[in-house]
Amino acid sequence: MFGVGASSGIGIGKAIIFVEKPLTIQQINTHDTEKEIDKLNVALDKAEIQLIEICKETRSKLGDHEADIFEAHQMMLRDPEWIKSIENHVNDNKCIAWAVQLTTDSFVAMLEAIDDPYLKARANDLKDVSERVLRILLSIEKVSLDRLPSGTILITDDLKPSDSVGLKPELIEGIITSEGSETSHSAIIARTLGIPAVMGAETILTDIAENDLLIIDGDSGEILINPTKNVVSHYESLKFKEETFKKELEIFRSKPTQTKDGREIELVCNIGRPDDTANTIENDGEGIGLFRSEFIFIDRNQAPNEDEQCKAYAKVIKDMEGKPVIIRTMDAGGDKEVPYLNLPKEMNPFLGFRAIRISLERQELFKSQLRAILRASVYGKTKIMLPMISTVEEVLQAKNILKQCEKELRNENIPFSTEIEVGIMIEIPSAAFHAEALAKHVDFFSIGTNDLIQYTMAADRMNATVKYLYKPTQPAVIKMIHHVIQSGHEAGIWVGMCGEAAAHPLMIPLLVGMKLDEFSVSPASVLKTRWSISALDQASTRQLVEDVLKLDTAAEIEQYIEAYLKENHENLVV
Repeated sequence: MFGVGASSGIGIGKAIIFVEKPLTIQQINTHDTEKEIDKLNVALDKAEIQLIEICKETRSKLGDHEADIFEAHQMMLRDPEWIKSIENHVNDNKCIAWAVQLTTDSFVAMLEAIDDPYLKARANDLKDVSERVLRILLSIEKVSLDRLPSGTILITDDLKPSDSVGLKPELIEGIITSEGSETSHSAIIARTLGIPAVMGAETILTDIAENDLLIIDGDSGEILINPTKNVVSHYESLKFKEETFKKELEIFRSKPTQTKDGREIELVCNIGRPDDTANTIENDGEGIGLFRSEFIFIDRNQAPNEDEQCKAYAKVIKDMEGKPVIIRTMDAGGDKEVPYLNLPKEMNPFLGFRAIRISLERQELFKSQLRAILRASVYGKTKIMLPMISTVEEVLQAKNILKQCEKELRNENIPFSTEIEVGIMIEIPSAAFHAEALAKHVDFFSIGTNDLIQYTMAADRMNATVKYLYKPTQPAVIKMIHHVIQSGHEAGIWVGMCGEAAAHPLMIPLLVGMKLDEFSVSPASVLKTRWSISALDQASTRQLVEDVLKLDTAAEIEQYIEAYLKENHENLVV
């Protein structure tokens, strides 16, 4: 069985299925109202105990504000009007689960009808509280990802960003999802945590059973179900070689990232949470090339305020101790849902109201984020990056709002760094083609290949049926990357790459030859990428670029690079 190899490595372990069963509730007439009310009271008591425990754990891990959400849930749980309405339905001979659902639906509809973002957010809270009670009533437990047994191969449809909070890498041998691709958020989470992963294995949830023995290859995407002892032994041997290779890479720790002939390159990391800095430091990253700030906004009931954001950004900047930190402003929308933003439902959300478009439209939200970044910048080398830029006008408008924030802070006598570089993501073809004009207005480019490939090839990166199109080695994509790097250098600005192509073994020689200044990769890829770069020289990789730009197909390009590696750098052959 195959999926898409999304996070390198071999995993051997037992299947644990993480799929929340849908809550199927049926109306059953009952005349024993007292028994139904007793069930409700027991469920409310159990739910309260759960919320108290979650609140305590959240306060210790994430802070007071996040914990306050669960205190609010405790209050909702005991809301007398909600409970009274449930009891009234029970007195009309409704079973308790049906009564809870009817009451919640009614209350939610009433809250959502009010044109007030705060009250609409309370509707989401009430849904959460109700679901917790219903799961207790129906005896449907929610799997806890922080209590998985050691040696787990986690099987799921997809991992939400919030799910990653509970993941403990030391317990997980691998991750398999039925949805997604190598650029989905599940894949990014797996790579950040250094867990082998296979995405888009469409039938995995029906083809395996709980506790099946599984082997996964995060490079090839192969999945073996209940293999023989000989097969297990073979893969254990491969895993041992892989772990030996990782140990050999340790000689590159604390060394500069440079080509064989001495050109230095910056090798930094992509992160999604403030706590990911520990992984970056552990893997010897030279800074943060992409802090996906939207993860601070996700899985909440309201936007984080300026102080909360400042605290999160300051933690990352302080942790990196003077190394560069690039904070990308909120890239919400598309596949990153933020319910309290109440974004419109769209036919094509990836082409709609998202990222910088939201920030420029909802300027108070944008200003709060920019002020927080500016305030945190006093703790170290901070850079701001704007996502999904498609026109020069967007850059000018965003920079004007940034100037307003700087003026406000000066008037309030709040210190901030005056040396913050402002750059943009190049992830839309219009920006790539117009790079020479955009370069006049920014301090750096960072090429976001995950979306750039998707938009250039008109191939949904989450759709397995068009995967043959979604490749960084497509000639159009390579020519676009080459043009962006050239345009940036001609304008005197540096150019980096924060998409997954920055760590792709076939792309690294090309990017070195194109003189990419900065590679931003997952923390687990740092030493391997440094090793690859160290074996390459500028002269041969420049010639490689010239040759590849003349080729017409992705297959030809891949074969040509593989032949180049085999002839010149056999140890780098993929």
